[in-house]
Amino acid sequence: MRIEVEKPLVQLTLAEGREWFPDGAMIAAAFERSQRIVAGSRVEARSGRIEVKWSGGPRGSLTGIEFEMGQESTDQGVEGRLEFTDGDLTAEDWVWQELRGETRFALEAGGLRFDPLAIHGDRFAVSGSLLLDARAHQRVVGSVKIGLDAARLASYFPGSAGVTGRLDGNLVGVWEDGVVIAEGDVSAVALNLGELHLDSLESDLRIENGIAMRRLRAHLLGGQATGSLDTTPTDTGFSLDADLRLDGLDLAALLELGAWAGPDLTGTVHYRGRHHIESSGTESLTGSGVLDAVGHYRPAGKDPLPLEVTARIRTRGDTVLVTGGAIRAGAVRGAFSGTVRKGEGIRLRLDGAGEDRDLLAPLFRVIPRRESDAAVPDDAAQGNAIPDDEPVP
Repeated sequence: MRIEVEKPLVQLTLAEGREWFPDGAMIAAAFERSQRIVAGSRVEARSGRIEVKWSGGPRGSLTGIEFEMGQESTDQGVEGRLEFTDGDLTAEDWVWQELRGETRFALEAGGLRFDPLAIHGDRFAVSGSLLLDARAHQRVVGSVKIGLDAARLASYFPGSAGVTGRLDGNLVGVWEDGVVIAEGDVSAVALNLGELHLDSLESDLRIENGIAMRRLRAHLLGGQATGSLDTTPTDTGFSLDADLRLDGLDLAALLELGAWAGPDLTGTVHYRGRHHIESSGTESLTGSGVLDAVGHYRPAGKDPLPLEVTARIRTRGDTVLVTGGAIRAGAVRGAFSGTVRKGEGIRLRLDGAGEDRDLLAPLFRVIPRRESDAAVPDDAAQGNAIPDDEPVP
C-alpha cells in the first residue's frame, strides 16, 4: 500500500494547559499498531504545512514539509524521514524564525528515535540525536551540539549591555516530566558583554535545577579568569553566583574600563572574589574580594617607579567600594580608599604618605561629599575600613 499527499495543511489548536507531549504509553501503543501494517507500505507528503498554537501560550508553524514513512517488514518498526524548509516558534519572549531542519526517525519497541537530527534557524543551530522513551511517562534521552549567536541571550544579561559573539555547547542528558539533567561543555569566542571583551571562554557545564559552570577559563584584558558560576532559578527570574580568580589582567586596559582620568599606569592586576547578582539588574549586585596590582608609575618629569597596590573590593549595586588600600611607588608608601561608579569613573582619596605625598598626589583627588554619597557608608567615604559582613576569599 502506498499513500501520497500533495500540499497537506494541518492546523492544531490546544487548550491552555493541555498536555501536548506524547507519553511512553502512547509511543508503545503506536509501535504495537505499527506491527499490523502491511510490509512494504509507505506514506509520503510533499510541500506540507503544520500550524500549532496553544491558547494563551506558544505558537508555531512549519512549511515546505517533505515527509516519508514506511515499514519494510513486519519484524521492524516504522522508519522515515522528515524535512522542512521554513518555520517559526514564538514562546513568551523567545522568537525563533527562519527555522529549517531534517531528521530520520524510527519507531521502535524502546521508543521513537530521531537520529540524526539537525535544526537551523536565525543565528542558531542544533544537531544530535534523541530518543522518546516508551518505557517512561515522559522521558527524552539524547545528545546535542548547539551553536548560538550570543545576542540571542541578551535579554538574560542584566542591564542594557550589548551582547555579541558565538557560543558553542555539547550536552548529553535526559528530560523527564519537565525536568532536565544534562552534562557537557560550553565555549565561546569573541564574546562581548557591553564594554567587556572576552577573547575566549570554555567551561564544563551541568544543568540540574539551574546551570553550574565548573573549571571555567576565560581570556580577557590580556589575562585570564578562572573559577565557577552558578545560575539558579528564582520566583522573579534567576540569580548568578560567581567565585572568580583574575590573573594577569592589563592594568591600563582595566583602568580604561573604569573611566580612569589619572596618569598612565602599566602593569598587571590579580583579583579573587565572590559575587552575587539577580536578573533584575546591576542594582542587586553584591560581593567582595581582594585586589593586588604590580607595575610602573611615571611621575611628571621623573623616571618610572615600581608600583605595588593592594585593596579590598566590595560591590553594592552599580558602586564598587575600595577600602583598606595600600600603595607603594618606589620608596613612597600611602593608604587610600574610594569608589568606582558608572558615569563617575574612579574616585580615590589618598591618606598619609607623609612628606612625599606630592609624588602620589596625581593618582588621587579629593572626594567631595555629595548627596549621592548617602548610599555609601560614611566609613567608605572617609577611607576607613568597613566592618566585615561577608567572607573574603
